[in-house]
Amino acid sequence: MITAFLRSQPDITLSLNLTDRLVDLVEEECDVAFRIGTTGGASITATRIGTYSLAAYAAPAYLDRQGLPATLAELAKLEMLGYTYASRPMDRSWTFAHDGQTSSVPAEGRLDINDSGALIAAALTGFGVVIAPDDAVAAHVAAGTLVRVLPQYVVPVRPIYLLHVAGRRTPAKVRAFLKAAVDHFRQS
Repeated sequence: MITAFLRSQPDITLSLNLTDRLVDLVEEECDVAFRIGTTGGASITATRIGTYSLAAYAAPAYLDRQGLPATLAELAKLEMLGYTYASRPMDRSWTFAHDGQTSSVPAEGRLDINDSGALIAAALTGFGVVIAPDDAVAAHVAAGTLVRVLPQYVVPVRPIYLLHVAGRRTPAKVRAFLKAAVDHFRQS
């Protein structure tokens, strides 16, 4: 989406900063942010552009060695690969929904990483179970190198927002980017 936008706008230069830290758009003079889960407060205009779907995955070789869990209690006995956030404490539980009920399972593991690609790579080596974005593992699932664990349990989806500072005059280049991003995500 971003490279398509830049192709259509040859006079615009864009700097992309990828972080899981909650960026203060006003304080850090950031024009636009994509954020999963939280909108950012009264001074921020938030447009919901989609949802972020996650599920539990593991390599078939790992499940052959450890056994395929049938319950959350069995999942809790496996090596769980954890995501480390820069801006908040490590989540030590994974939450799932099943038959209208929400349940959490302790997520104690020996490897925590702050990058989903690296977590997926660790799962691909057969080291443990990862909660990962469905779209990020789709090719691995299609190739059979990762399989969904406990498909009857769903990780609650999280909203994705496009944020910008409210109340100040928005430059034309930022308005153009906002429109392109909203159009792209609404089409997909």
